Amino acid sequence: MSRPAVRLRAWWFSGALLLAGLVVAGVSDRLLLGGLLMAAAFVVALALRVGLSEERAGGLHVRSRGLDVLFYTAAAVDVAGATLIVTHDLEPRLLLAVNAVFGAVLLSMWSRAVRS
Repeated sequence: MSRPAVRLRAWWFSGALLLAGLVVAGVSDRLLLGGLLMAAAFVVALALRVGLSEERAGGLHVRSRGLDVLFYTAAAVDVAGATLIVTHDLEPRLLLAVNAVFGAVLLSMWSRAVRS
């Protein structure tokens, strides 16, 4: 019996970038570089999810395109913001405000989906 070929699709690049960021932050103790690499992984996932069809996006297609874009944007902003807060000793107020906006948009999208 032959098994069907499994394709990695488009998500492998953002996954590899995320893993590289984790390794850089954890092993080499360069938290800023590692955190920004992880944030870049979410930006790459966002760009791939926007630009590719659902078939070609593979594992990046989890929910509707709008919710996926919102999630990847929020993840990139949160990881980059948390990295900058930790490495530069910044106040987290701006990141909290951005998260409140993302939460309001997500709640609005969810309530529309439930109504229809």
